[in-house]
Amino acid sequence: MALLGLGMLLNAAAMFYSAHRSNHRLFGPAASAYGADPVTWPGDKHIYMMPAQLNANAWGFVLLDTASHRVCVYRILTTASRLRLMAVRDFSADLKLSDFNNAAPTPEQVKAMLRMGIGGGKPAPGSQPAR
Repeated sequence: MALLGLGMLLNAAAMFYSAHRSNHRLFGPAASAYGADPVTWPGDKHIYMMPAQLNANAWGFVLLDTASHRVCVYRILTTASRLRLMAVRDFSADLKLSDFNNAAPTPEQVKAMLRMGIGGGKPAPGSQPAR
């Protein structure tokens, strides 16, 4: 419980600190319109901390480092007053993918549907709608 309290205290400090900075937007103005202002680590411009519910009875937090393109997931073990690192991932290569593990229609299929005027989209200029 002490670790959970410490994590919440650090998160509150980060929220207070980032609220008083002018350039703290990770996702830009569109995300702010939906209330998604990111919380930065105090004194750092690229490490973000977010609480996470890992399952029905397990809590933890996620650290996101936008400079190294890594995400870390920690579980708070309340019975042992410890943290456990659950996973780390470098997502820099993931950001280079445009279509992975998606069900139909894929982005290419959607583009083809739009070119043919299927689905209520407007056909691209110069293309012929399906008959």
